[in-house]
Amino acid sequence: MRQKYTITIQNKLRQEKRDINVYSRACGAAGIIGYGGSSKSELHLSDPEDFLHISPVKGPGNLVHDCMIDIPAWLQFQFSGSSHINLSSTGGKACLSISPGPPDWELKICAPANKSDIPAGKNSDNIVIGDGSSINRQHFKQKK
Repeated sequence: MRQKYTITIQNKLRQEKRDINVYSRACGAAGIIGYGGSSKSELHLSDPEDFLHISPVKGPGNLVHDCMIDIPAWLQFQFSGSSHINLSSTGGKACLSISPGPPDWELKICAPANKSDIPAGKNSDNIVIGDGSSINRQHFKQKK
């Protein structure tokens, strides 16, 4: 079994022009991804305590557009914040839509507890954070 999995985090918050904070427990390092940028982090699958922490830069002002996040569905995640969220899953992705408001949300990404949930033959994946102009809204259309 692979010991590390590379996660590329893409910041596509073009309308908001908001940077994203990322902390990697494995590396013990934090960084900022500017809007339009990306960064690679490693998730150590053999360490159940490892995680990536992702959040928007707090200021200035509130987020005025929906923020959308595509996460590989096999990853475990925890979301916290005061904003309302919608969650859907399609095509191997979990899709979060976060309503406008204070940029106080936080996302913690972990490897799945059941290692058989890790996709075979892959050693990398993407997390995309964006707004309505940069992420396919098809994931977020609710079925009536």
